[in-house]
Amino acid sequence: MRWRLKLMLRRINTALRQSRDAVLSLPMRLSVRTHQLLTANRAGRAKRVLLLAANELMARWLIMQIHDLRDDRRIAFTFAVDDPDVASPLNQFCRDTNLPSIAFAQARLRDWDLALTADHHHQHLHPAIPLVYTGHGTTASKIVDGRIYQYSPTFILREDGEPRYARFFVASETARDTATRECPQLAGRIEIVGDVQGDQLLTRSEQRGEIRHRLGLKPEDKVVLIMSTWGPASLMESMGPAIIEAAKPLAGDYRFLFSTHPNHWRGDSPAARQWREEMIPAIQRFASIITPEDDSLDALVAADMAISDHTSLASTYAMLGKPLAMIPIAEGKVAPGTVAARLHEAVPHLSDAGALAALLLNLPAQHQGEEIARILSTLNSKPGLATRNIAEVVRQMLALTAATNSASTGSTAAPFSAKPFAI
Repeated sequence: MRWRLKLMLRRINTALRQSRDAVLSLPMRLSVRTHQLLTANRAGRAKRVLLLAANELMARWLIMQIHDLRDDRRIAFTFAVDDPDVASPLNQFCRDTNLPSIAFAQARLRDWDLALTADHHHQHLHPAIPLVYTGHGTTASKIVDGRIYQYSPTFILREDGEPRYARFFVASETARDTATRECPQLAGRIEIVGDVQGDQLLTRSEQRGEIRHRLGLKPEDKVVLIMSTWGPASLMESMGPAIIEAAKPLAGDYRFLFSTHPNHWRGDSPAARQWREEMIPAIQRFASIITPEDDSLDALVAADMAISDHTSLASTYAMLGKPLAMIPIAEGKVAPGTVAARLHEAVPHLSDAGALAALLLNLPAQHQGEEIARILSTLNSKPGLATRNIAEVVRQMLALTAATNSASTGSTAAPFSAKPFAI
């Protein structure tokens, strides 16, 4: 008798929960259906695609990802930014691409056929507008609030429990499996397209001599790239001033390039102020700095060695097969077992900036090329095909046939090339 009572109570609870979920999702479903009915007749105009650009890093990623779609006049791309009228590196970058920009506040009031975002930066677009997450890094491993940031349900799911994203781009089956494990609701929405940045990097590495010559580097120069993400555990925030001081007396033996996250270049946080007011002037006395407007891939190609924290650029750089060292990673910052965590285990560590000279002297001999190549082998399942695959998925979502060539679509888009940094 008791088991029957428990079964009845369980069924009642299930029915109540399903009724509650249906009531909570009803306004969302009605809003979506209304939007679909009002925008059903769209024949005869270009498909409108919104590019959500929180900063110049995200804008640069989006431009890389739509490379094979820029010549298709059936698609009209528009950047969404905070304020297109103010002077900022982001707005200048957007203007350099020859694409129009619109303020987020206005973009939310307009109808779009599709929206692309390189970060969890959806700006509360209407749920009927298909939103695509493209990502903005070679690896996904950083932990935020106990979950892998890129795949965290906190950022992926709407209030009704459904994913915000109609499609979710990843580079490999390994990434797909991790994403669905972290957020099962993504199942059926993931597209394995490959790695845009990795493809560009390896193509550009074939022009390494030309790139170094253009940057004013001599063949005998030993170039050391120092890279940082942001946050208290990052290289710049945890030991930036100490590394700068340690590098200064070595400037006669090495050419140093410093690169940090765009968040250090803007805002009013203590870390951002320290970077702008103290570290930049100190670096400029003996080395070069890669700004957010610069094309950082050239720096990765030009470098002979690199020192990094847990930025995803460390894995990107490691694809080139060159010596890499990393600083210790604070516990809870990188997911165990991920490519980034395994890479960190395979490279030498710089725990004390005072050991920089010795580290650089011994780093080439300590490089474990074969082991690192094995670790990175699961990163990209479709090398060299990312922009083509992305174009195919986007055209499919927009109900467009494949464009045979730029002439057939009447393209007038000017080619875009990122600004090279100067040494």
